[in-house]
Amino acid sequence: MIGFLSRWWGGATPAVEPASLRDAARLAQLHGASFHRGWGEGEFEAMLTERNTLVHRLRQGRKVIGFAVSRMAADEAEILSIAIDSNQRGRGLSRDLLLTHLGHLAGRGIRCGPVKGEPPCRTKSPNSTN
Repeated sequence: MIGFLSRWWGGATPAVEPASLRDAARLAQLHGASFHRGWGEGEFEAMLTERNTLVHRLRQGRKVIGFAVSRMAADEAEILSIAIDSNQRGRGLSRDLLLTHLGHLAGRGIRCGPVKGEPPCRTKSPNSTN
């Protein structure tokens, strides 16, 4: 019974899942609380319907507590935004969200993505001899 109540009130293990149109309002709320110029619900709705955009939500219990958004082109992707609810920060949740999101990008054939101000990413293991 206590385990059920814990999951119900947000104590559940966080899960990274594909976001859907019904998440747009919450994603906009999280973005607005995390960035100076937050994206609106309509902007998230548009991204969620675009085939070249990948959006994941981080859910704990029934509450969405974070998200990651990337836009894909050919074999590259650009992370447009990643955010975690301010009450949930400092728990390492963004790492799990980002790693899962990157794994899904790799599963779609994305080899690497550009990061502003950084050299191109490696396509081989750092321990590779070639």
